[in-house]
Amino acid sequence: MRINALVLVPVLAMSSLAVLTLPVLAEPIACKGLAEQACKANPGCTFVKGYATMGGTTTKDYCRRSMKKAK
Repeated sequence: MRINALVLVPVLAMSSLAVLTLPVLAEPIACKGLAEQACKANPGCTFVKGYATMGGTTTKDYCRRSMKKAK
């Protein structure tokens, strides 16, 4: 299978741009590892219940940074 250079060049350029901007956008994550109650009490965090994918992979409950801006 041969990859067209017209497709490959923009993809590589966008990948490089994403990698270069990542450290600038990254903030310390204060939500990681919080218990459910502490996570729910923090307006900048969201608690995610564990789930199973259709492929059978299971994920435990966890706390993550909210995608919404904290008030």
